[in-house]
Amino acid sequence: MSLKSFLNVFVCCVVLVSVAGCASSRPRWSPDFVLLEEMWPLRLPAIFGDHMVLQRGVEYPIWGWAAPGADVAIGIERHRVLVKADDAGKWRARMPELRMGETFDVTVSSLSDRIVMTDVILGDVWVGSGQSNMQWSVTRSANPEEEIAAADYPDIRLFHVERTFSETPLDDVVGSWSRCSPETVAGFSAVAYYFGRSLHKHLDVPIGLIHTSWGGTPAEAWTSHEALAAEPSLAYYLEREESRKLNDVKRVAEFEAKAAATGTTVTDATSITGLWDVLVREGDDVLQWTLSISNDDALNVDMSWTDTEATDVAFDNGTLTWSHRLPDYSAEPLVSEITFTDTSFKGSIGDGVYFRGVKRADGEEDAPEIFPSGVHRRSSGLYNGMIAPLVPYAMRGAIWYQGESNASRKEAPLYEELFGTMITDWRARWGQGDFPFLFVQLANYKERQESANAESSWARLRESQLKTLALPNTGMAVIIDIGEADDIHPQNKQDVGKRLARAALVKSYGEDVPYSGPIYRSHSVEDGKVRLEFAHTNNGIFARGGAKVQGFAVAGEDRKFVWADAKLFGDEVVVSSSEVPAPVAVRYGWGDNPVCNLFNGAGLPASPFRTDDWETGTD
Repeated sequence: MSLKSFLNVFVCCVVLVSVAGCASSRPRWSPDFVLLEEMWPLRLPAIFGDHMVLQRGVEYPIWGWAAPGADVAIGIERHRVLVKADDAGKWRARMPELRMGETFDVTVSSLSDRIVMTDVILGDVWVGSGQSNMQWSVTRSANPEEEIAAADYPDIRLFHVERTFSETPLDDVVGSWSRCSPETVAGFSAVAYYFGRSLHKHLDVPIGLIHTSWGGTPAEAWTSHEALAAEPSLAYYLEREESRKLNDVKRVAEFEAKAAATGTTVTDATSITGLWDVLVREGDDVLQWTLSISNDDALNVDMSWTDTEATDVAFDNGTLTWSHRLPDYSAEPLVSEITFTDTSFKGSIGDGVYFRGVKRADGEEDAPEIFPSGVHRRSSGLYNGMIAPLVPYAMRGAIWYQGESNASRKEAPLYEELFGTMITDWRARWGQGDFPFLFVQLANYKERQESANAESSWARLRESQLKTLALPNTGMAVIIDIGEADDIHPQNKQDVGKRLARAALVKSYGEDVPYSGPIYRSHSVEDGKVRLEFAHTNNGIFARGGAKVQGFAVAGEDRKFVWADAKLFGDEVVVSSSEVPAPVAVRYGWGDNPVCNLFNGAGLPASPFRTDDWETGTD
């Protein structure tokens, strides 16, 4: 920068600081103040926009940015609130409780700007988060054609948060509200949609669904750094994080050195048909292309080789379903060219290194950012990028479907503390008290385990989820009956959404409906038999699919479990085995994919459990 340019910038900064400091004393029509507002235009976070649902029955916050010291007016019909932006240009207003049944406009104004949000409606807002089973779209779930064609619910509003991670908390997300329709629901979270649809039909109330999830992510990624650091039992995650960061610095440095040595760069290029295009080159030779994207709107995208050959490549909601490698080359691939036409792009470079970038609304492109793989699984990264910017948008509660990524031998026992910390953290951040937090227990998955003594980290994690019910105003949907042995993403998302909605009706709306399957409560031992008592029996318990109750195992002091004979007596189950004359412990459904068939009168399955606290292979 030349000396002249530097002085010009310096003078402008001095003038602006002076204007900001005097903003409260200057007349509002001051030319300096008008200039200041032009420099810092009125802005709202993406969560506020056309078609949004505002939470009914509460005073709710609305916030944004403007020139430092600017007056900002928020108007909804006859209601008007005036606030002043602080020295950093941030402002927040609290709107009074509204009672309007029809759609309306929300107007936010400053001296020089005016934002009007149309087709706004009052209703109940729910946040849906987690990993891939929450992310799984309607298109990829059961009966997609029928469900999509029937999805005409203009009073269900959908907000999809674009996936992003950050080392520090962000103040905004990328996303927008839309009315639920066959055109908008296909790529939306199936669990969130079926949950919201059930509530909408039952309550006849508008429902707003904020979907913010990312496949393959653990719970610590969705928990703030402050919350993790405050719990000594969770030090493992922070220590592992530091180790990963050091390794990532090394990986990125190695990649950049290799790219510099081969003359490879990551740049934007001329746009062609399709949302995504990655070409892999070394010198003038095309070696291989690889692509890893996360965009639910990317369907049947065309990709082309430049000056070599052309191929149609099919994408199914962001998943690469076909790939190609030129047979004459075997060198490691490096990306040298990226083509994009969408607002954002992500891709795989190779060597465990990825890239991402943004094409701004003004048509300019930011240089792609290079980062190591797996950062979306880092502690607090998704809280920073996909939860913090939503706080404190007024909502009714949250639904959660996650746990698969924490179901390892090391982490399953830690999940109770981790998950409870995350829930408590969210509640503290939102400042809405103990809002309903409803979650899905892990489904049955993997091969059947024939032995009654088989170890299972999935069973151990289900136990941690079950124990989380000790937190106030929580509910759990048990789906041990609708999983798929060979698919970690069971297609039946309809029943998952319905069971979460049952819990919501009780925990949030005070209705008296069955919402849980049988939950183990207590047991007693007498004459070589163990009598088990359950909560949530709802007019009796029964063995679905036959007269024999399956899934119970019993053990004596030797801690060796055998399959038990189980009999029903009203709301109780009595288990025994001739091989265990002096039983001391019982387990039910303890396995990755257990055979278990205990249900209550409402047709809801019992949660797997154990009566012992013995160390397992996962402890």
